Order: sequence, then structure tokens, then C-alpha cells
Amino acid sequence: MWGWLIPFLLVLTVLVFIHELGHYLLARWNGVRVEVFSIGFGPALLSCMDRHGTVWKFSLIPLGGYVKMYGDANEASTPDAQAFLAMTDEERALTLRGNLLCKEFLYQLQGQLLIFFLPFYCFLLCICFKETFFITYCWCIARRGVAAKSGVEVGDEINQSMAIRSQLLLLCRALL
Repeated sequence: MWGWLIPFLLVLTVLVFIHELGHYLLARWNGVRVEVFSIGFGPALLSCMDRHGTVWKFSLIPLGGYVKMYGDANEASTPDAQAFLAMTDEERALTLRGNLLCKEFLYQLQGQLLIFFLPFYCFLLCICFKETFFITYCWCIARRGVAAKSGVEVGDEINQSMAIRSQLLLLCRALL
């Protein structure tokens, strides 16, 4: 009954990771300091800190995620106005708010763009590894058909060259 829950959470976690990774990468490329990269909400199950000072977390409730930037008051990326005014110019340059408005817009857009292009990347992977993932087996053969006459048996693997030969054979037979 609940067999759908784990695959759903796995797919959701991958989508959230890719979405948040878009925000993280654009922030890092623009010199914004990222304090926390979290997949999920609530208490952290796993966490570690990288050499840039970013805490990477996997939290208990995997129904979302967030990227907390330097200068944000909370995980919802609400800017802390008082803290921002008290910062030096060098510290302001490390915040998202201290960057140009167009960069902030791109930051908001980047997560959605990565999700938008995810099916394209998945399709490319399928094309690159089609021989590995998509193997066709023969499960039914007509007794007097072309395949039976050429020696194909139930359970035989049909590779690309065999498929091309059989298509040519069927084409020739149709022309006769």
C-alpha cells in the first residue's frame, strides 16, 4: 500500500538537490558566501563542512531544502536589514543582497532552470548508455516466420545489428 512512498521521496530528493544546487552554484560563482546547503527540514541526520565554510546537511523531513546565504536572517533567505547595514563593504560583497540586482534575479532563476533542463540531461544519459540499459530479448517467435527460419530462439538477445538485418529482410520480403 505504501510502496510508492520511498520512490517518491527519492525522486523528490533528487529534484530538490538539483534545484538547490542551481542556487548554490550561482551564488558561489558570484562570490556570495553560502552558510548552509540543506536537503530536507528539521534536525540534521548527516552534516559536514566543506573548505569554504558551507555546512552540507541532510535533514529528517525530505520534503524540500534550502540554501542559506551569508547575511540572511533565516533559512527562508529573508535579508537581515540591520545586520546588513552594520557590515563592512567587504562583508556586504559576500552577501546576495550586496550583489547587483540582475545577479540576484539570476540566483532566483537558476534553480528553476536546472529543473527545467533535467529531462534533457536524463534523455542524453539514456542515449549515451542505451546499449547498457535497453537490451531487447525475443519472447515470442512465429514457427514459420523469418526469425525462426534464421535461427532466432525465445530468450535470444536482439542487438542493433540483428535488428537492422531483420528490418532489411522484412523490407525485401515485403517487396517480393
